[in-house]
Amino acid sequence: MKAEVSTVGIIGGGQLGMFLAQACQKIGLITHIYSDTDDAPAKKYANKIIYRNKAKLNDDIYVTGNLGDSYLGLKILSNKVNVKKKDKLFFTDKYYKPELPLNLTKYLLKFANSSIDVSDGLIDDLSKMINTQNLSFHLFEKKIPISNKLSNLIKYHRLNKINLVSNGDDYQVLFT
Repeated sequence: MKAEVSTVGIIGGGQLGMFLAQACQKIGLITHIYSDTDDAPAKKYANKIIYRNKAKLNDDIYVTGNLGDSYLGLKILSNKVNVKKKDKLFFTDKYYKPELPLNLTKYLLKFANSSIDVSDGLIDDLSKMINTQNLSFHLFEKKIPISNKLSNLIKYHRLNKINLVSNGDDYQVLFT
């Protein structure tokens, strides 16, 4: 019977990523690093790396999940938006406990040219991802994924969707 080998995806190739990759290597785990630099400290311990700045002309842009819920949670916590109690719990949970797309990391390695976590907001992180390649991007607002709850609140409170998805803390993976 063949033993199953597990893979760990690490977002960030800095010092913490290096320590995680070293620990994984010691116990026989495969590591895939998502990094923003060619000289990332974790690089020498990774089995595979996807860099931030390797997007290509005409690459499609994808994100692994909904955006904006976390930022609305922060706005609720700051008393800048009032919502029903069940909605407050949903959005503040998204802020305090983001759902990381860890199960998708091994699939991204098969086709992603570049990637970055959405921590600073869709526009800022997308700009960082393509900043060294002299590329531009075009987004279709209607295709940016948001939760049904956020969609309903955007309509009810007349909120700006682009503002909500452009302020970060979503921790989804943006990739080309």
